[in-house]
Amino acid sequence: MSEQPERSFKAVSWPGTGGGAGNAAVAVSAPVGAVSRKDRERAARTTLEPDGPSGVALLSQTPGSALLQRRTAASEWETLSTEPASRQGRTPIALPQDTSTRTYRVVFSPKNPNLTSWVSEPFDR
Repeated sequence: MSEQPERSFKAVSWPGTGGGAGNAAVAVSAPVGAVSRKDRERAARTTLEPDGPSGVALLSQTPGSALLQRRTAASEWETLSTEPASRQGRTPIALPQDTSTRTYRVVFSPKNPNLTSWVSEPFDR
């Protein structure tokens, strides 16, 4: 009864830690909801620029989706189209061919739900 059964064990090898070349801190995971400083900085660099006479281009450095919205007569925002936006990407967004001048805006929603959405200033076309 005093004898203990033999215990099995498993060794885990993390990539990059062999031979002292790596850092064991690589295996530490971030808490849920954490966003890296670099991702926050990339998201802050989202901009909108004109793209020819009938469009705009969203410049983003994080993946997500771009929504084109139009202000209605009731002063509400109506979503006209949704385009996927890739990391390090330039997403062209075509504006509708209306005869009257309308107010539009672009909303960029990052794929990472812990980053806040970006909303452009309203513009007329």
